[in-house]
Amino acid sequence: MALCVLGLSACKKDHEDKPGSANTLTVSVNGKSYTSSSKDFVMFIDTITARSTDQVTNLAYEISGPMSGGQQVGLYINTVNGQLPAGEYTNTTDAENAMYWSETLNARDFYATTPQYGITINLTRSDSSFIEGTFSGKLAYTSDGTKTVELTSGQFKVDLKSPYIVHQRL
Repeated sequence: MALCVLGLSACKKDHEDKPGSANTLTVSVNGKSYTSSSKDFVMFIDTITARSTDQVTNLAYEISGPMSGGQQVGLYINTVNGQLPAGEYTNTTDAENAMYWSETLNARDFYATTPQYGITINLTRSDSSFIEGTFSGKLAYTSDGTKTVELTSGQFKVDLKSPYIVHQRL
């Protein structure tokens, strides 16, 4: 019996150590739950020039994931003075913080952050190894602002050293 238990825990540990196994992205959209698996999960780290009078170069983090049904959720988080400390990020404190939801990949029309509806991204961990947090918000359809979706119970955890991370400079 001890050999069986040892064998099972070894298999579990092996799975946990696979690159990208720590990457998770889940959300409920209008009450329906969606999950992006590690093999489909992508995070972009983009270097951009902030829209400020001093033209300070900052990082913007984009976390996006395709869901098993072809839907996609995405988050954009702007850094603060080049840093991404744990804390709350909203579209009222920085209009560049945003979310989107698409019923299909590469859709022309999708749901996105607008000034009349609030979004919140809470970073609970942000260090050289992981970015982790929760998110929620109401998004409006880009071609018909009267259509909305409510994103709730959003969670993400991203291993910054994972091969599923794409670093790009814009």
